Amino acid sequence: MDFLGSRGITVPDDLFEHMPLGNSYNQTAKYFKDRFCLPDSVEEIMAEWTAAVQWHYEHDVSLKEGAKDTIIFLRSIDIPLAIGTSNHDDLASLALSQHDLSQYFKTIVTGTHDMLGKPFPDIFLKAARELSIEPSACIVIEDTLAGIRAAKAAGMYAIAIWDDDSAPLWKQIIAEADFNARDYHAIRNHLRELLS
Repeated sequence: MDFLGSRGITVPDDLFEHMPLGNSYNQTAKYFKDRFCLPDSVEEIMAEWTAAVQWHYEHDVSLKEGAKDTIIFLRSIDIPLAIGTSNHDDLASLALSQHDLSQYFKTIVTGTHDMLGKPFPDIFLKAARELSIEPSACIVIEDTLAGIRAAKAAGMYAIAIWDDDSAPLWKQIIAEADFNARDYHAIRNHLRELLS
């Protein structure tokens, strides 16, 4: 709303209904540029978005309860970790730094790389390559339907974690995920079973 409003553009009700599948950060910026005939480059649009939310990623983006304990548990048993996100490199790094988590992840693959975003499997497949792990041996924890679909399309085991933003799609998420849980305590128990 702020971005379009600063250009005198009213936010249409169908803003995201016409967005093509694979809405990575790059693709979303390109969609905005094309749909609203913006003179800004895709890079300038992404830079403006990143600057607008940077403070929040540095200060008030919270972790889901139990997420850090799950990350530490997985690293304690030598499971290599990657992040596959449609978000921007800088924002993902800021969120990790804020919670002192950077050291737990071997790689971060984001939507600013030249690939299709979720629900396409590209982000997760690149993360698997960077970890030198076969996709079929990977476990993905996701809180969106697009993310679950991307994991399944990559041939990975998909665990769904509840998120309020995805509540309208939760039944569909459950139907497509290999496992689902409302909290990370249940996920850690499930991971212990899977990895034992």
